[in-house]
Formats: sequence, C-alpha cells, structure tokens
Amino acid sequence: MRASLLYFGTNHHVWARLTPLLACLVVLALALLPATQPQRAAAAAAGATGYAVGPVDPVNGYPAWYQDGTGLRLAECLIPGTCLSLLPNPAAPASFPDNFPQESFYWGAKATLSTAKGGKVLMFDRTEGAFFPGCPKGATCTVASLNGTQITFSRIVITGTGLQPKTSYTITHPYGIDTVTTDSLGAFSLKETSGCRLPCDPSLGLGGRTWPWLRWDPAVAPAPPPGFIGDAAVPHSVTGSPFGTNYLRVQGPGAGGPTGNDNLTDQFNVNGQIAGPGAAAGPRGGVFVGAQTVTLSSFPGPLTVYYTTDGTNPVPGASLVYSGPLGIPQHTTLKFLAVDAAGNQSPVYTENYTIDAVVPTVTASPPGGIFNAPPSITLTAADPAGLATSIFYTTDGSDPTSSPTRVLYTGATLTFNATTSLRYVAIDSANNRSVVGAEKYTLATQVGPIDAVNGYPIWYQDSAGLRLGPCLVPGRCLSLLPNPAAPASFPDNFPQETFYWGAKADLTSASGGKILMFDRVEGAFFPGCPKGATCTVASLNGTQITFSRLFFSGNGLQPNANYVITHPYGVDTVTTDSLGAFKLTVQNGCITPCDFTLAVGGRMSQWLRWDPAVAPAPPAGFIGDAAVLHSVIGSPFGTNFFRVQGPGAGGPSGNDNSTDQFNVQGQIIQ
Repeated sequence: MRASLLYFGTNHHVWARLTPLLACLVVLALALLPATQPQRAAAAAAGATGYAVGPVDPVNGYPAWYQDGTGLRLAECLIPGTCLSLLPNPAAPASFPDNFPQESFYWGAKATLSTAKGGKVLMFDRTEGAFFPGCPKGATCTVASLNGTQITFSRIVITGTGLQPKTSYTITHPYGIDTVTTDSLGAFSLKETSGCRLPCDPSLGLGGRTWPWLRWDPAVAPAPPPGFIGDAAVPHSVTGSPFGTNYLRVQGPGAGGPTGNDNLTDQFNVNGQIAGPGAAAGPRGGVFVGAQTVTLSSFPGPLTVYYTTDGTNPVPGASLVYSGPLGIPQHTTLKFLAVDAAGNQSPVYTENYTIDAVVPTVTASPPGGIFNAPPSITLTAADPAGLATSIFYTTDGSDPTSSPTRVLYTGATLTFNATTSLRYVAIDSANNRSVVGAEKYTLATQVGPIDAVNGYPIWYQDSAGLRLGPCLVPGRCLSLLPNPAAPASFPDNFPQETFYWGAKADLTSASGGKILMFDRVEGAFFPGCPKGATCTVASLNGTQITFSRLFFSGNGLQPNANYVITHPYGVDTVTTDSLGAFKLTVQNGCITPCDFTLAVGGRMSQWLRWDPAVAPAPPAGFIGDAAVLHSVIGSPFGTNFFRVQGPGAGGPSGNDNSTDQFNVQGQIIQ
C-alpha cells in the first residue's frame, strides 16, 4: 500500500507519515477531538460545562481549579509523594508563601522508556502553575519574593537521549503522533506550551493538546488514593487519551523494546487532586483609609458560607450564614468557610481589615543647600498610627507619588554626585500619603578651569575622584586628530570632537545586526560644521561645548518589538521601528555660551575603567586603551556588562546576549 503524507493539528503542529487507511482513521479521530484552545477559553468565560477555570485563590494567587471536558475538576496538588509539586519542607503541610512550591501541578503524567543503548525517552505532560520569569539563574529566591508573578500553562514535553544521531523517530503518545529528528548526539526535545505571561489570563491554560487529562484506569487495581486521580509515586495504566492511545511508544533505530526498534509502555505516574469547595473575599484584607464593603463568593457554584467577625473560627450550622455584602467600618478579623450539599467543608479563610486615615510625615536631612562635596542624605518618615510606611523619591523633578521613575527608599544613605533636585513622599500601609517634600542639593563645581589655548575645561572629575583631561593620543584615545602622525595642537591639529572619557561595547544580533553602546564625556563645537561644508577648528573656535551622553543603537532585530537593555548605568527598555532598529540617547550638557558645569549631570556619576584585577594593566597615565577590549569596574549598580534581552537579540539562547568587554579611554590629570 502506497504511503501518503497527512498534516493535521489542533493548536500545534502534529505530523506523521500515514497509510491511506490510517489517514482516514486519524481524520475521524480529529472530529472527535476536544475543543480547541479558543473554544475552551470562550466556554470557560461563558461559564459553560466542560472545560473551565476557577476563580483566583486569594491566598496563593493561582486559579482554585481547572476542569477538563469530562467535568474532572482538579486543584493544585500539594501532598508530598502523592503529588509532583515539591514543597520546601515536605514534612510540613503546604502554606503560602513559606511552604509553597515554585512549580505547582494541577495535573501531570510521566512515562519513561529505556533505549537500546541505555538512554531515556521521557514524556512529562502537565497543567502547571509557576512564577514568570521565575528565579534568575544562579540566584536563590523565595516564593514570597516571586509573589505577584503567577502564571499557568499546559505543556507537552517529550525528550530522548541515547538514540541514533540525526535520525527520525515516530512517537505515539496519548495526545497524538509526532515525528522528531535527533541531533548529532542522538538526542531530541519536543515541547509545546499553551498558557499566559503577565498579566496572566488563566483561561489560556486551557490550550494545547493535553485534554482531557489522563487518570488511572479504574478497571486496573489498585484504585487511586481517595480524592486523587492517581499517585505520582506509583506507575499505573491509564485512561483518557482522546485517540485511545493510552501509552508512550517510540519507533526507530535503537529505540529499544523486544525488537530493539519499537519500544512501548502503558505505565504512567499520574498527579491530580480532585478539587473540593472553596471561598474567597473581595477585597482581600489589608490596610484601608476608610470603611470597606466585603463580598464573599464560593466555588464550585453557590455554596453555604459561614463567617465570623470576632476572630473565632466559624462553625457550620452555628455561625452566621453569608447572604450579602458585609460592611467593615473598623479593624476587623473576618473568618469564613464554605460547605457543599454533601457536607464537605473548605479550609477556614482569614482576612484582616485595618481602617486608618492618619497622614504620615517625612523629612530629609540635611536640608538642601550648596555643598563642596556630595552630602550624605537620609529620609525619615513618621506615622502617628504606627503603621508601616514606605518612602519614595525622584531626582528628575517628577511626582514621587506616581512617577514611573520613582525609587523606593531602602534606608541607605543617598549620595548625589551632581546638583540634584530631590522630591520625596511617605505612604503608609493604609495608602495615606504625606505632603510631597522637595530639596535641592547644589554641588560646587567638579570641572576644572578653562584651558586658555583650546577653550575647553582642563579636566572633569567623577564621584570617585578620578580626574580626566581631553584624551588626544592617537589609537589610545577616541579623539581623531586631523594628522595622527603629529602631536595635538590647537587649532591646526585638534579634533572637532574630543573625549574626556568614553566606553564602547557592541553585540551581534541573531540575524547579524549590531547593537552598540557608546557612553562618553565629550567636548565639541556647537552647532558644528554645516552639513556638506568643510570647516577647520580655527573657524569653529569660540563655540566650544561639553556634554555627557548615554548612547545605544541597534539593527537587525525584530520589528516593533520590545528589548530590555541592562548596562553599567541602569536598565532601559526600547522598542524597535518597522525595520528592526532603535536608537536611545540620554544627554546632559550645554549650548553656546556654555556653562561647562552642566556636563557633570546625568547617570554617569562614576566612570568605567579597566578592572585592575584583570591583566593587562592600562598604559601608564590612562584608565584604559580605546583600541583594546577589557573587563571593567565602576558601575554604580555593579552591572559592569552590556546585556540585551528580547527576540533575536542573539547569544546562546538567541534571545539573551551580553558582553563584559569594553573599549575604554581616559587620560588621567594629576
């Protein structure tokens, strides 16, 4: 019988080479498939039976349950051993956030095969809750620190090792047939994910092919533990595949099994805890500036909710029965639980409401003024009600109550190395706000006297006391002399751009484009030489200006896409244009007639220089060499690198590119 090609899909690609007879059977099976992701999400939003997602649990921020097309409703499975979720302390009950996993599973099914060479083929399908983007690589995070970044998704993962290199294998599994090709090491990885990023729409977790869920086959002993659809620690035969393929099968050279090339298992480790009754309060407890009206809801469907407001636990049949919104005029501890028609009870939920309308105060010490050296500034807040208070401040003149540039004051001393206007506000946990305070801290000049010959400042000095003059040595400096073979002289052999300090770094995007950082403290002429004209420095003399500039540019990126740039002087987000390019310039300085002190402002309070712990050392009298790449120190944030994250940015993953190598110039003035 001649083989034919059939390509089909639900939400994701699924392909196989099938005989005409099998192709007909697959088409029939497709007609019986569960709803696609948009249909499932729409059905969930409309409250239809079948596929659905529950309300968000007010305690842990995840949906209380997911439901597949058979009406099976599962909650997060948090019982050590029986469930796949790993609690920080498996000997204690789950609690949020102190004993809660960074990955929690509503449902999961695992199956494993051993290949002929001793490798492994693993299937791990699941409906999962996690935090996005999660804990940074190499860092240690707590669930409390990740709270607020909850997402959910459904995922198929099938991986393999120990197979023939660059060879095709057919994988038949409960949710379809896939063909994969191994890499040069005889490995493969197949992943399909349907879900949400922040802000998360939990209904998107109903996407993908993993529906309906597998569960233990009730015709095969033993039965699952009460309240569960399986036991993650016990392999068992299953039911639930929409195709009737309740197994994992791999076919191809060296796949294993009796023939060596055809391997199969029907044993799965299944995770799933059947959801019980629950309840939620809206708004949740907290600190408020006035009386609150609280609504209690229950799930699944309307249940009987009992509550108390005196701090005692509610008792079914004895405590007050919720019948409508509750007024909370003063400090109140609200406790409640839900009971279904069968008498099953939810946990007791507790919400504490604190009502407070007292305004805090905030002061800055010392007050603003003129200083010969950068002052050490502290901000102090007082709240008459004794509530926890946060202080926010800005240094760009914006309102600290709402500005996106506001900074949370941590209690550490503030030091500004340029003239700075500081604005600050205190906000207590009831959201009461102080009056916005403002102080201006003016620093005596950090710029040297004007050179009588060339009209530029003799030096600039950064916050670390590093003093640099115009760098005019060809090759070692960025400034370009008209005649690099002769020494600099004004005006006949002097550049139209002269650099006190500069640092360059560049990256190559995945498509071969360039991403450039070029930060500098520069002298130039303003408005400079007219376009198309030929000018001499002598003709421009008298129009000298100086400025500090952060400059970033990129091309060869995804059009109309967002990228995050982390660099020695902060973190910035840019959006590319329709050609996949961007430019970002942040500048402080002057125009003619120039106040040369204005170039001291901006974000480059401390200049990068070569890292003295890394050989070679810079040339004597210099902080680096513009012709030589080198690691650096000097970032006020400790980010002595240039990193770009976003689609096609490059780097090992294709989307995360970084370098710690910079071309640095700077000539020291004693």
